Amino acid sequence: MKAIHLTAYGNPAQSLMMVEVSEPNAPSASEALVRMEYAPIVYSEPKLPSVIGGEGAGIVEAIGPGVTSVKVGDRVTIPFGTFTWSEKVLAPAQGLFVVPPSIDARTASMLNINPTTAVLLLSEFVKLKPKDWIVLNAANSQVARCLIAIAKSRDLNVVSIVRRPELILEIEKLGVDFVGVESPEIS
Repeated sequence: MKAIHLTAYGNPAQSLMMVEVSEPNAPSASEALVRMEYAPIVYSEPKLPSVIGGEGAGIVEAIGPGVTSVKVGDRVTIPFGTFTWSEKVLAPAQGLFVVPPSIDARTASMLNINPTTAVLLLSEFVKLKPKDWIVLNAANSQVARCLIAIAKSRDLNVVSIVRRPELILEIEKLGVDFVGVESPEIS
């Protein structure tokens, strides 16, 4: 089975290697075996060498005894802390979140971290009231899209800055109050 190992800290082109690793064991009680579909570039600093990754989505292939929260065939998000840059992972079943089939693997893979980050950014640094303004740079990123949705649900005004003009219409469709292209005048 293929996995990505981090062999050293530093330049990813030199420190990440695709390696063959053993298939995971059958899931034990409270675990599920998940075939990974998508794993974004997020990782913690493990003891090296190690498979890396910090979130993702996949399809449950097997469940351990007593697991009732997921079933074989479910698309699930993987809990943070599970090293996901591998074809298959064993994960604690209670940390898996089943997503509807209408949510694609790419979107599902970011559901654990991006919405949580957005909520914390809008709640933990300053007390925002309805009609307050927030400004987002890189407004087409997934975290920014979550920020926009949550901000609009809280009746906040949103200024979004993008790097390319072709993104303006796409971001306007999200309901922002103003979108502009990054420039010395806007910065």
